[in-house]
Amino acid sequence: MENWGLDHPGLGRFEAYVGWHDELRQIDPSYPEPDEDDSPEALAQTEAAKKADGRLGRLAGRVRPMLGMNEQWQRQGLVITRDGRTISRHQSIGSRKAPMARSLPDGKFTSSSSATKPYFDITADPLGRHLTDIHLKTEDEVVAFEPPEDSPAARRQDAMDASPWKRVVYPLLGGLGKSGWAIVMLLLAPVITEIVATVIAWIVELLAPLVPDIDWPNISLPSIPWPDLPNINWPDIPWPSLPSIPWPDWTPPGWVVWLLDHPKVWFPIVLAVVWGVGARRNAKKSQAKKAEWAKRHEYARLAGAMRELAARETDD
Repeated sequence: MENWGLDHPGLGRFEAYVGWHDELRQIDPSYPEPDEDDSPEALAQTEAAKKADGRLGRLAGRVRPMLGMNEQWQRQGLVITRDGRTISRHQSIGSRKAPMARSLPDGKFTSSSSATKPYFDITADPLGRHLTDIHLKTEDEVVAFEPPEDSPAARRQDAMDASPWKRVVYPLLGGLGKSGWAIVMLLLAPVITEIVATVIAWIVELLAPLVPDIDWPNISLPSIPWPDLPNINWPDIPWPSLPSIPWPDWTPPGWVVWLLDHPKVWFPIVLAVVWGVGARRNAKKSQAKKAEWAKRHEYARLAGAMRELAARETDD
C-alpha cells in the first residue's frame, strides 16, 4: 500500500493511501464494500462491472493483461486523511478532482462530479495502473503530495529531476493520455465510417430486388390565404463609413489550410500541450511554496533558539 504525505503549516497533516480495499479498511474501517455504496461514482462503477460480464467484458479481460492492467489494479482504491480523519474516499484510482470535505459520512464514497477550491487534483497514468500526482489546490496555492519511496510516481519524479528533456516530455505524455480518447477516435473514425458505409451499401444492393417499386400518390396540400403584413417605413440612419484597412495579400500554405479544415487532427495535441504546461507550472508552484514553508520553518527555529538563549542569559 502506497502512503503519500503532505505537511501543510496551516491546514495540518494530509496522507493519501493507495491500496486494495482490504488494506484500506485497516486505515479507514468504514471503507465500504464495492456494492454497499449508492453514490453516483459507485453506481457507475457497478454498472460498468455488470457490462464487463458480457462479450465486451471477456474481450477486455484478454486485452488488459496485454496492456499491463491486471485485476489487482482494478481493485485498488484511494483514501485521503487529514490529521488522521478520513475526508476523501474513492473506490478506484483515476484522474479526478475531489473536494476537500470537512467531514465524510461512514460507508460513503466521495463524489467527484464537481469540486471547488480547496480540492485535491488527482492524476493517474493513462492506463489507470497507479497515481502520478496528487495536488492540494486552494485559492492561492498549489502544493503536491510527496510520493512514497520507490513508487512509480517517485521514480517518475526522480527521472524528471535528473533530465530537463523528461521534465518537458513526461507532462506532455500525460496530456496525451488525457486526450487519448480523442486521438483514438480520430484514427478509428474514418475506418469505422468506411466499414459502415460499405456494409450499408451492400445491404441496400442485396435488398433492392426484393423491394417492389411503390407508386406513391401525389398529395397536394390546400393553399392557405395568409394575410399581408403591414409595411413599416423605418427611418434612414446615415451610418458613418468605416475606414478601409489595406490587408496584405497573403495566401497561407497548403498545410495550414488543411489543418484549419481538420481541427480534430491537432485539437487533442493542443489539449495535451496545454495540460502538460499546466502540470509543469503546478510543479514549479509546489516547489516554490514548499521552499517558502521550509524558510519559514528555519526562521521559526532560529527565533526559538534565540529566545531560548536569551532566557538562559537572563537566568544567569
